[in-house]
Amino acid sequence: MVMWNCRCLICLMCMWGTLCMGAETALQTPPIPAVRLLDGQAMAAVKARIQGGAADLQPALNRLCTEADAALNQGPVSVMDKQAVPPSGDRHDYMSMGPYWWPNPDTVDGLPYIRRDGHANPEREQFDYVPLGTLTDSVHVLSLAYYLTDKQVYAAHAATMIRTWFLDEATRMNPNLTFGQHIPGITEGRGIGLIETRRFVDILEDVSLLAGSNAWQAADARALKQWFSDFLTWMLESKNGQDEAATKNNHGSWYDVQVAYYALFTGRDSIAQDVLGRFAEKRLARHIEPDGSQPYELDRTKSYGYSVFNLEALFAGATLARDLGIDLWHWSDQEHGSLQKALDYLMPHTFSGKPWPHTQIVNIAAYRERLLRLLSQAAIVYPDTGYERFLNEPGESLQDTLMPWMTGILHVETRDLKSCIGPAKKKGGFTMDGYIHTNDGGEAIALFTACLPLEGLTRVVAQPVGHYYPGN
Repeated sequence: MVMWNCRCLICLMCMWGTLCMGAETALQTPPIPAVRLLDGQAMAAVKARIQGGAADLQPALNRLCTEADAALNQGPVSVMDKQAVPPSGDRHDYMSMGPYWWPNPDTVDGLPYIRRDGHANPEREQFDYVPLGTLTDSVHVLSLAYYLTDKQVYAAHAATMIRTWFLDEATRMNPNLTFGQHIPGITEGRGIGLIETRRFVDILEDVSLLAGSNAWQAADARALKQWFSDFLTWMLESKNGQDEAATKNNHGSWYDVQVAYYALFTGRDSIAQDVLGRFAEKRLARHIEPDGSQPYELDRTKSYGYSVFNLEALFAGATLARDLGIDLWHWSDQEHGSLQKALDYLMPHTFSGKPWPHTQIVNIAAYRERLLRLLSQAAIVYPDTGYERFLNEPGESLQDTLMPWMTGILHVETRDLKSCIGPAKKKGGFTMDGYIHTNDGGEAIALFTACLPLEGLTRVVAQPVGHYYPGN
């Protein structure tokens, strides 16, 4: 299924709505969702405008509902679905494989695996990372569609998917990541596997959107709170968790965001206060240079993409800290950069065509949507910077701005992959490790069609570039 990421589209519009609030003050504002990273007031304002018949929001809402209808046919999924059995012998334990590790061509058994940064090995699809993606993508779309439309069918399926993954005894995930991002022949699991559970933060945001539905009851909320309290304890006390806390790049940033969010969600606020109270010194000062560059991300083969990825975590940390009375948005000193400088460092390479001076094997334009989302937040935090002009360029609506910049990634599993290279090149794509990269989602569909006649074709999966593989 091609995911057009309508959730990001609507969320951007919700953030953009903050800039425009007051234009329709006569509308009655619906209840404000208790989200922490999204703008609850803006979301309520957007819902009020939808209920009032706002024509400009209807195309995006229609696309969201189309995705939500499709998501009704997804899952539920669980950690019990994976083909492999964790070293513990318990399928309830989450297990994944390091994305950039491949069989060793110099050994008979391919062990130990070797690292090829930026080149994702399809073997990882045997484990829990792919079902986790199905869970989070589906719950995102369903919960947002429920919030904006009040259709209980969306909330019901989102709740079922959440209960299946976290709560139901037969299918629940154990609250640990002992076997996250294992490497064949090297290790059974690593701390950096915790980068994958950053998506749990999105799920908890979505749970807030289900409040008030018939499908999500107080008992569900209590059980989920206990699960995340246990998971937080594991993160703080396990070797894997402590290893991830000590990392200096995007992994460390996302670890702190997860710890802070789970602590707030479970009522362990003092932990969040401690983590976010040290965030400026531990993360901002070390991650951002005076010119705004992020040195720990620049040695990657997707250095621009990882710079955006880390900045997303830093923005999330600043958002959570704000509610605790800690201002990270305006933190700076003479020896280091700031959040605003980090954003400004990236912008010319997306909007002005300035060449990126570091290694980047994926077209920078592919990250435009994600940078727009950061800009929509920055336009509110830094109101006199003119960021909002990038959110609605002349001749473009916000929703029209996003879609053309989606990059399709077509993953082809076939016994005759070479036969797909010709059609791919003719349609503007290129191949790499079994993946075909194109310049937009439409081309992904065209390539899908081109590859269909291949003999031995077993599966074709098209994804937007936002669903790229983070990891070490």
